[in-house]
Amino acid sequence: MKIHHLLSTAMLAVLSAVPVCAAPMIQFVDNLDSSVTLQVVTDANGSLGAELAVVVSSSPGLQLTGVTVDTGNFDTANPGDNPFIPGSPVGGDTNGLWTDLPNGAVFAAYGSGNLGIGAFDFLTLQYQGTGTLEAFGLVAQQGQLNDGLSASIDLVIPEPTTAVLALIGLVGIAGRRRFV
Repeated sequence: MKIHHLLSTAMLAVLSAVPVCAAPMIQFVDNLDSSVTLQVVTDANGSLGAELAVVVSSSPGLQLTGVTVDTGNFDTANPGDNPFIPGSPVGGDTNGLWTDLPNGAVFAAYGSGNLGIGAFDFLTLQYQGTGTLEAFGLVAQQGQLNDGLSASIDLVIPEPTTAVLALIGLVGIAGRRRFV
C-alpha cells in the first residue's frame, strides 16, 4: 500500500509540473553623472527583442538632453509600435530609435544576439534637472512575448544643505579623539 501511495504522489508531481517560462524585466540604473541607463534583465539564455518607451512623467524641471542605444548588446534596429504616434498602425511604425527630447519622450525597438543571463544596458539617457522617468513596453525572450513591463526612477539632485550637513558630520567624526 505504501508503494502505491508513493507512486501516486510521484505521478501527481510529474503531471502537475509547470514548465518554467522566461520572465525578463526592465530597470533603471542611476549613473550619478546626469545620466541613467535602462537595462533589460534576463533569466534565461537567448536572443531578445525589446520595444521600450521612456517618458518624463513628473517634471517641474527634468529635461532629456540625449539618448544612446547600447549597440554592443542590442545591435539590430527592429520595427516597433511607437506609443507616442497617435493612431499608429499595429506592426511597426518606428524602426530603431525615435526621440522627442523637448517633450521628454523616447522609443526604441531593437533586437540582440544571444546575451545570456544578467542585466544588459539598452538605453543611456542624459538629463538635466530633477523629476521622474518612467519606462514601459515589452521584451520578447525565448519565443515568449512579455508585455506590460515597467520601471521608474526619481532623479533628484541633493540640495546644498544636505551636502553641508554631511560634510559637518564627516569633519566631526574625523576630529573626534579618544582620551584614555
